[in-house]
Amino acid sequence: MTRATAEGLPEVSAADFGYVSVRDAARELGIHEQTVRNLRTNGRMRGWEMRWGQLVMPRETFDRFAARYNPRRGGRCKP
Repeated sequence: MTRATAEGLPEVSAADFGYVSVRDAARELGIHEQTVRNLRTNGRMRGWEMRWGQLVMPRETFDRFAARYNPRRGGRCKP
C-alpha cells in the first residue's frame, strides 16, 4: 500500500498530467527500466525532467522517441 492510499488520498500518476515515468516508458517500449535509465544517461533518450520526486518525460517527447526506437539488441534508432 502506498502512502497516498494509506492516508486516504487518491492515487495520482505522471500520466494524469501528460508525462511518462521510467516504469511506464519501459513497459511501453518492452524493455527493462534500467535500459531506459541507461538510454537517458547515454544521451540517447533526452527530455527527462525531475517532477514529483521522480524522473518523467512529456508524453509528446516520448511518443516521438518511441516511433524511432528499435528494442532489438543495440536499440538503434531509425534515422
